[in-house]
Parts: sequence; structure tokens; C-alpha cells
Amino acid sequence: MTTSDNPYASPQVQPPPTPERSSVEAPPDVPSIGRSFLKWTLACSIAAAPSFFLGSSLVHRSGFTAACGGMIAGISTFIITYVFAERTRRVQQIISWRFARRSAWIGYGTRIAASILFPIGMFLDMFCGLFSVCFVNWALRGNTHTDFDYRPLIADGEQAMVFAEFMLTTVVQGVLLNVVLFGYMIFVFGLCHLFAPRTKPR
Repeated sequence: MTTSDNPYASPQVQPPPTPERSSVEAPPDVPSIGRSFLKWTLACSIAAAPSFFLGSSLVHRSGFTAACGGMIAGISTFIITYVFAERTRRVQQIISWRFARRSAWIGYGTRIAASILFPIGMFLDMFCGLFSVCFVNWALRGNTHTDFDYRPLIADGEQAMVFAEFMLTTVVQGVLLNVVLFGYMIFVFGLCHLFAPRTKPR
């Protein structure tokens, strides 16, 4: 006697259909402030290392401390921005899409790798840095003269000027590099979406 012939046998239960994998996934847990700060400090410090090395090597020793302080302040601006941007609902919605999260990992990973593989990361930083120096010199001094060899600083106001100039240059350069980075991420996102496996319609 088969199971279908037995009136007392429990009916066969069909397993539920396996749901298709959606491109939208639950966003990862929002990291703590400390963990996020540590992550972005490490990422931004590595990414900014080529420009920091170039900028500190060109400035006159009389303005070295103010210049390094300005660059550190500019880098800190991006660290704080990334920390708080990561915790916003809009960013969490974006990274819930696996293609966007994958593109972000590839983009930032490529940027950090380019900075570590010195001097590969120097080329892009150098072009964006030269534009930033010219722009800040034009904005603060009314010219595009790129003379880093500062004369001996004899007044606190001049130290503050060097600090402000290097901080603004770092911020402008960081914005330009982020524009290039986001453009690269969009390209990677398109490739991920293009070559993603397609589910056959039933």
C-alpha cells in the first residue's frame, strides 16, 4: 500500500518556493561612533598620505608646523563628514542595495590601494592638488602664483594665513578627489548591474 492509498497518512506538504534574491538587502548594522571614527580616520589618512607628503616637502620650514596643521585640519573635516554621513537614513538606504555597497567597497579599496602603491596615487593627487593650490591662491591672494617657499614668518597672522591656505587647499583637493572617486563608483556600479546574473522568468 502506498502513502497515497493510506487514508490516515498525513498529507504531503510542498516546501515553500525559494524566493528570488533581491537586489535590495537589509542594510548592515550602523557602526558605533568610535568604530566609524576609527575606520574613516584610517581610510582618509592613507588616502591623503601622498598629498600630505608632497605638501609638507615643498613648504619652507618656517611655515612647516602651520602647513601640517592646516592639512590635518582639512583631513579631519572629511573624517567627521564621513562619520556622520554614514549614520544618516539616506546613506543607509543607498547601501541597502548590494550593488551600491559593492561599488563603495571597490571604490574606496581602489583609492586606498593606489595610495599605498606609491607613487601611483601621487599622479591623481598631484593634478588635483595643483588645481586646488591655484584656486585657493586666486581666492585668497588674487593670483595663481604657486610659491610654496614662504619667507620667514614674523607675525602670528602670517602663521594663521599659512594654516588657512593649506586647510582650504586640502578641502578643495579632497572635494575634487571625491568627485573623481564617486564617478569611478558609478562606473563600477554600472558594471556590477550589467554583469549581474539574471533570473529566468517563470
